[in-house]
Amino acid sequence: AERGLMGTPLGTFALTAAAIADVVAWLLLAVCVLVVGAGNWQDGAVTVGLVAAFAVLMLGVVRPALARLAASYGRLHGLTTGALAAVLLALLVAALVAEWIGLHALFGAFLFGVVVPRQGRLVFHLSSHVEELVVILLLPAYFAFTGLSTDLGTALDEGMWRVTCLVMLVAVGGKVIGTAVPARLSG
Repeated sequence: AERGLMGTPLGTFALTAAAIADVVAWLLLAVCVLVVGAGNWQDGAVTVGLVAAFAVLMLGVVRPALARLAASYGRLHGLTTGALAAVLLALLVAALVAEWIGLHALFGAFLFGVVVPRQGRLVFHLSSHVEELVVILLLPAYFAFTGLSTDLGTALDEGMWRVTCLVMLVAVGGKVIGTAVPARLSG
């Protein structure tokens, strides 16, 4: 967006690649959270069932409701304050349900974002109303909270420092190789 590439083929390709990588990373992280959070296989099975039911609810109920809202948005040439509040409330409820299931609230919010219809101007209108709040307040608060709740003592504990170094090596190496090789190949 800062470089004016959003509507270009390169910008679309970059956003698609980033979205696919994010979805895969979020799914892998969700599996890790489920595995670590489950005390035994029965709890894990219940949690997986709840996650599946939540996904079905989001895709089968919330997505069609948002599609109807998007269609009415086109007819009304705008989004009422009540409709905007309902969408934001649904987003918060999705985050709360994900947290209750045992996932992080971000997974619920992410899934809500996935089911929001992309046709029409509804997404643009929603993001224009929420973007400043998210960028100025919520995103820095999330990173501050995450940073303050991170316990490096556990990651650098006896024996775990090797795993930590391996994870960091794979993460950084994957980013460097994933960008340097295509950049080199494309000249």
